[in-house]
Amino acid sequence: MKILHTSDWHLGAMLGQFKRTDEFKALLNWLLQVLDEHKVEALIIAGDVFHSGLPPNSAAELYYRFLTDARKTGVRTIIVVAGNHDSASFIEAPKSILNALDCKVVGRVDPDHYDEQIIPLSNPAGKIEAVVCAVPYLRDRYIRIAVSGENAEQQQDSRRSGILRYYQNICRRAGELYPGIPLIATGHFYATGGTDSGGNVIGTLSGIAASELPQEIDYLAMGHLHIPQCIAGKPNFRYSGSLLQLNFSDSDEKKTVLLLDTDHLDDAPQEIPVPVFQKMEKITGGIEEIKARIGELKKEDQSIWLCIENTGDFEPQLQQILDSCCAGSRLKLLSCHNRKANPVLRQRDHLGGKKLNELTPAMVFQSLLDESGIVPERKTALLAAFREAEKDLAESDGNAG
Repeated sequence: MKILHTSDWHLGAMLGQFKRTDEFKALLNWLLQVLDEHKVEALIIAGDVFHSGLPPNSAAELYYRFLTDARKTGVRTIIVVAGNHDSASFIEAPKSILNALDCKVVGRVDPDHYDEQIIPLSNPAGKIEAVVCAVPYLRDRYIRIAVSGENAEQQQDSRRSGILRYYQNICRRAGELYPGIPLIATGHFYATGGTDSGGNVIGTLSGIAASELPQEIDYLAMGHLHIPQCIAGKPNFRYSGSLLQLNFSDSDEKKTVLLLDTDHLDDAPQEIPVPVFQKMEKITGGIEEIKARIGELKKEDQSIWLCIENTGDFEPQLQQILDSCCAGSRLKLLSCHNRKANPVLRQRDHLGGKKLNELTPAMVFQSLLDESGIVPERKTALLAAFREAEKDLAESDGNAG
């Protein structure tokens, strides 16, 4: 039996103020093609279906339409577990209706009753090929009792122990119900040694040691980290990663979905690359470097979303300069900023820590002169000219009154 492991769809996510509905629509249409072309019989979504607990209607519509259309591809079972971004109540609200589509959703859990989370996967002849322990993001109330006076490290130790205990119990129960059947477990947590989108390695303080999970797990289908990767040194313990590049920090990352076969769960799954439906690029450098890169991108004549960081001298007209550079092209500037602070603001300590609206025009002019590197004699002359102009302006305003 072929099973597709996905996670972290984050339907409804935006990039700044820009909606990504068309991108998500194209993505899900592609995913339907994958299900059909590879003759997938079961689909796993390992958490974070939505980007927020109350997703926009457009995101919910995409989700339910996909579940309906997936049934036309030959997929017999879809398993959806809630992630930390999801609302367990929202995910489970249509549970009885989705059951009719052989779509099993798990948002809440009962630590004393595991049977509803243990889902057998059968082939067309009715033979059970695998069993899935559908474990969602385990919130504290499911796995631990808060103790007054606990510090952060004690809380994390208690949480870690609770998660491991939960997996031990549910896997034991699955073995009782379906002895000798290959076991797949889902998960949505930070695993020790995993790498997040910022390149940070998950340490022992915040992560769970996946190597301590029950050894009877033949495949661990993980969500939560957005970079595709194996964990605990096991090719069959996998994060599938997010379906889209969710921000500019991971715009260069390659996204995948994972295809596994119940006859070879011990082996590494097949990685199917996800196409890029909206190209994104972060440009960092001085103004001239930025202009040069924009010129190169304009020649490509593609729709590209840009995030630009000026690392050179502070440029007060950065937005206008970049808008002008991108004019007449398919490039869209989503955000830009100067890495270096406004020199006026850098002078606040020199000016007694005052805010800009607390400064007089003469104080601001004086600070700019101090930053300019102009010789003292020239500074004196310029300051005198400024004061004269300021005086003339005040008299002009007075006469106008």
